[in-house]
Amino acid sequence: HWIVKYRPVGEGADAEKTIRVDSVAMCVGQTCTPFVPKYPGQDVFQGKVLHTSQYRGQADFQGKRVLVVGAGAASGTDVAQDLSFGAKQVFLSVRRGVILLPRFLGGKPNGEWFERNIW
Repeated sequence: HWIVKYRPVGEGADAEKTIRVDSVAMCVGQTCTPFVPKYPGQDVFQGKVLHTSQYRGQADFQGKRVLVVGAGAASGTDVAQDLSFGAKQVFLSVRRGVILLPRFLGGKPNGEWFERNIW
């Protein structure tokens, strides 16, 4: 469980509030403005170019070769994994090394596994 202390924005903003919750989602909004970099040959490329925020599923990529550029804050790896179930080939290109971990280890979410086996 988590104890979350927060201060609402707007009316009543002076009063700190406390709640107890089972989980916390940190949504920092860094992908709210998609950035698709320019690259040489983009004007003649005939394939589809989209940001992960526009990805709606693997249906449009069945049997195709796909390059996912960047691991992002997990979004690139999430899309690459999803595409791997239907695309002919999936390539993940990253600027620097990245550590990829499975979401589940021993049938449990990887956070639980690390808590029990590492910490």
